[in-house]
Amino acid sequence: MDPTNDAPGAPDQRFTLRELQPWNDPDRVTDNERLLGGLCYVSQILVPLLLPIIVLLTDEARQSLFIRYHAVHSLALFGVSFVYSLFALFGFLLLLLITGCLICVAWVLFVPPLIMMIYYGWQAFVGRAPVMPWVTETLQRYDLL
Repeated sequence: MDPTNDAPGAPDQRFTLRELQPWNDPDRVTDNERLLGGLCYVSQILVPLLLPIIVLLTDEARQSLFIRYHAVHSLALFGVSFVYSLFALFGFLLLLLITGCLICVAWVLFVPPLIMMIYYGWQAFVGRAPVMPWVTETLQRYDLL
């Protein structure tokens, strides 16, 4: 029985994203796929948007769901990080206006997006495709994955 079958009379079973992703097995992912998937995230730190867009335009992304998954997720993570950075900038400026002595620790507001890019990049390097809270669900809802 096909778990993705929506035929009438099919049992009402819900499957998790992990069950519907046969490529989420680290042993079935090639080294090239791991490298490209990881670089999609890590490259966002130095040159935002460039590598994931280039990867999505190549035949490699059309042939590998693993690479497409990570390229789309890195673009979505960049968007979320950009919005977060705007709020962090507002908080940084607010702390600067309130008291100048907190400016030496306020830079910590800008670190979480970098940590997320490195974490998800590492997950791709080891061949995993983790589900990002809210992001993966939203991407699936709009059929971007």
